[in-house]
Amino acid sequence: MDGGRDTAVVREQLSRLVSHPLLKSSRRCRSFLQFVVEEALEGRGAALKERTVGVAVFGRNVEYDTSLDHIVRNAATDLRRRLAQYYQDPDRVDELRISLPQGTYTPTFQLPTAPAGAPTDFPAAPVAQTAPVTQKMPFAHSMGKLPLYFMAALLAFTAIGIVTARIRPRHPAAIETFWAPFLNSPDPVILCVGTFLVPEPLLKEADAMPSQFTRYVRRAMPALIASGDSDTAARVAGVLTGRGKHIRMRTQASSTLADLREGPAVLIGGFNNAWSIRLADQLRYNLAWETDKNLVRIRDRRNPARDLWKTDLACVGDAALRQLDEDFALISRVWDTTTGRPLLIAGGLTMSGTIAAGEFLSDPERLEEFAAAAPKGWEHKNLQIVISTRLIGGDSGPPKVQAVESW
Repeated sequence: MDGGRDTAVVREQLSRLVSHPLLKSSRRCRSFLQFVVEEALEGRGAALKERTVGVAVFGRNVEYDTSLDHIVRNAATDLRRRLAQYYQDPDRVDELRISLPQGTYTPTFQLPTAPAGAPTDFPAAPVAQTAPVTQKMPFAHSMGKLPLYFMAALLAFTAIGIVTARIRPRHPAAIETFWAPFLNSPDPVILCVGTFLVPEPLLKEADAMPSQFTRYVRRAMPALIASGDSDTAARVAGVLTGRGKHIRMRTQASSTLADLREGPAVLIGGFNNAWSIRLADQLRYNLAWETDKNLVRIRDRRNPARDLWKTDLACVGDAALRQLDEDFALISRVWDTTTGRPLLIAGGLTMSGTIAAGEFLSDPERLEEFAAAAPKGWEHKNLQIVISTRLIGGDSGPPKVQAVESW
């Protein structure tokens, strides 16, 4: 982009974006985008940091603690999602594309290079066919067709992957090494996303209600995707597609063991993804739901008395989640003997933990920090990583490594 004419084109596209309902409905996203674009056009893009945006856009004090107040990161995530949804419309492929790459607050401007309707390198997944499973899998449900709301989520993931494919990470070594077992496979990666976990009291209530309500709870709700899982799935999709990797989307409710044997698999979600629970059951760390104590926790099989990483089940509602000050997540990258494929599992005790896991897996700088302190030879070993995240008002902060196991 160069010259006043190109600047005018960018401002025209900016005006088009902020007047669209996707951004018009969010004052913070609108203000965020207008500020960073104008700063970039004035030649100050390199100076756009988290604190700069927090002070200029959100009125924070110049000395505010960015490790506790995550308004800029949360707004950036929301903005990226809205931009991806805007550009997923095929009618907009001829428009200038304004993007906010992951890991930076400096926008990029890209003129259209492909004709309208050109195919992308991020194929939509075919509908999963139900296949027999040799062992019973708890919580799993078969689905003949993917529902419309899942297809909408899949389109959003596709758009995010296309945008992220244009990003070049500043510190690629650790992130590419971490994902090497998946990137080096000749087969597409299976991305299996968790679905809503219906609480047992609601199931009992549904069983006592008319059949129409029972069918809704038992069949419709398990097909919905939680926002935390969709956020993490979008981040993972961006990492993989940004490095030329094809993925196939699945929900845990529509996946079979045969599906997971088709290629390396990434399982998103904790207690709401039955495959995450089943395939990690014999690892050192796994997720445990202790109904007698009314809590969920990350269990250490070598030290069962260890009770550091837990959340009270009374805090699973939206209002209660906002009262939590910390959440935990478990990331496992292993060669799975059940599927005979590389497997990555990422899930939190609550949605906030899953979001933090997604940030850890997709942030080049976080993975550089991990690599610097990781056990020797981690690149070629199985890994389990326990992470924590501080919460403010239900929003997750930066992920912090609590424990690492390698073998």
